[in-house]
Amino acid sequence: MLLLLIALGLFLQVPSVQNWLVDKVTQSLSEKTNFRTEIGSIQLSWWDAVTLEKVQVFDQQDSLMIGAEQLYADFSIFSLLPPGDPH
Repeated sequence: MLLLLIALGLFLQVPSVQNWLVDKVTQSLSEKTNFRTEIGSIQLSWWDAVTLEKVQVFDQQDSLMIGAEQLYADFSIFSLLPPGDPH
């Protein structure tokens, strides 16, 4: 399990993988909220932070509802894992 997390962490540092991830996150947000969402870029800082740049969310009339040059989230990688004893 630990090797898988390390491999995933390394894989997510590749810019083309991050661009693919931006496309998937943007598509998912747009579909789930019914608001067109755009994210310019994403940067994952190893295990504990993510930065989204040029984030825009538009309403159904295509008016900008939310716009941010940069959003930063600091988190614990362990908060993403299910509770219990890891195997």
